[in-house]
Amino acid sequence: MRMEDLEMLKETPFARLLDRCHICGRLLTLLSFALFALALCMAQRVGAITINEFTVPSAASFPVGITSGSDGNLWFIESNVNNIGRITPAGGTTEFPIPSSIPVITVPASIALASSFGITTGPDGNLWFTENNANNIGQITPAGVITEFPIPTAVSGPFGITAGPDGNLWFTEFVGNKIGRITTAGAITEFTISTADSGPNGITAGPDGNLWFSELGGNKIGRITTAGVMSEFTLPAAFSFPNGITTGPDGNLWFAETNANKIGRIMPAGGITEFTLPTAFSFPDGIITGPDGNLWFTEGIGNKIGQITPAGVITEFPIPTADSVPVGITVGPDGNLWFTEGIGNKIGQAVVNATTMPTPSGQQFFVIEPPVVTPVINVVPSQADPIGIGPIAVGGSIVNMLIGLGQFSASVDVYLAIAAPAIDPFNIHILTPAGFQTVAKAGLVPWVSNTIGNIYVPLFENLPISDLPSGTYTVYFAVTPTGSISTYYIWQTRFIL
Repeated sequence: MRMEDLEMLKETPFARLLDRCHICGRLLTLLSFALFALALCMAQRVGAITINEFTVPSAASFPVGITSGSDGNLWFIESNVNNIGRITPAGGTTEFPIPSSIPVITVPASIALASSFGITTGPDGNLWFTENNANNIGQITPAGVITEFPIPTAVSGPFGITAGPDGNLWFTEFVGNKIGRITTAGAITEFTISTADSGPNGITAGPDGNLWFSELGGNKIGRITTAGVMSEFTLPAAFSFPNGITTGPDGNLWFAETNANKIGRIMPAGGITEFTLPTAFSFPDGIITGPDGNLWFTEGIGNKIGQITPAGVITEFPIPTADSVPVGITVGPDGNLWFTEGIGNKIGQAVVNATTMPTPSGQQFFVIEPPVVTPVINVVPSQADPIGIGPIAVGGSIVNMLIGLGQFSASVDVYLAIAAPAIDPFNIHILTPAGFQTVAKAGLVPWVSNTIGNIYVPLFENLPISDLPSGTYTVYFAVTPTGSISTYYIWQTRFIL
């Protein structure tokens, strides 16, 4: 597969594949509109992170869990004042009161640090969150409309929540000692953990199609299949208080051991390795895979943001606000890290620009299978998933196409094309600076030329699948060195209606 052959007569297999298709009118219009929304950031390569902080409007709100929304903003829980907060990548904040009159959680900060208060983006494009005191699972739309669903087990103490591979939301019941599953329609099923008083806390979707969770009281990492079958793995360090958990770039699960002052790694088969943090009594809490292919975590007492490579090398970065108590952490729509500061009453942004993706020196093709909800920004090309397709990726009924790519070591040209053979077997539409055109008419024209990257662009949002004809939709995203198409990265993903 050679991109230069697309320019000449369009005779390669790749070009012939693209030339067989084109996209329907509404989709074409929505995607063309994205040209006007394109935002490119030209960052300098430096050896550390830059931290920016934004004060939450409500005083003493104690923000905890945070996630990236389908609307291109960050959403977080204000646990002490019973709000859901929304912050734009530029720092503008809006707050939405939760209908239940009691706060999400009312415990001392020292205890709050040992628990994750979950919020996540669901397959329906809405935000889903846990209400610990009210014993509800909450749903909030990007417009701010909140619905609450009572959990069957009384005083269950819901904490962590994540989107599962089955199109449902999965959550932990810290007091109820159960793992819960809720459909986007609000139907709840509960599964009891065999270890008594295990204190399930953080939860994430694993690389093996299962859900993985931490047992703060049981000192174990748990795994549950989408059918409800559980396994548990005891941690080497006693009383470690496992807390936040996430899937790493290496295909393993990574978690924070709050009391043991370690970051743990568990393989899907169960092998566990632990890494001690340089700062004593740092109280690691939230953890996430970052845009640079490393793991990033918060240190609640250490007042730092930590980075650990898949090989276990740890670096720590102090937060400007003293005693801020960082809790949750996520990757934002801008490709940066965002975190909550409980006592500092702020939302932090950590701009990670210490590493860059090399420009293509060969011809590499990557298939994103299964598709992802939002882009995975990574400086390793094979680990980057720059095409997010929204809730449809996990069984939802909405398509939200987002393109996200980190920074490159030198300038590149960027190409995007969409194929839909079921609509028209004769043409392909490629996004150009002048809008969408067929490859046969326009040739191989870059969407964005001479950029160093840092792209995060919503191409279209909230497109119901009912508006699209049944068939296979394939998206191609390519990067080449500026002015050349002899070497490239090409990523492909698809969804079937």
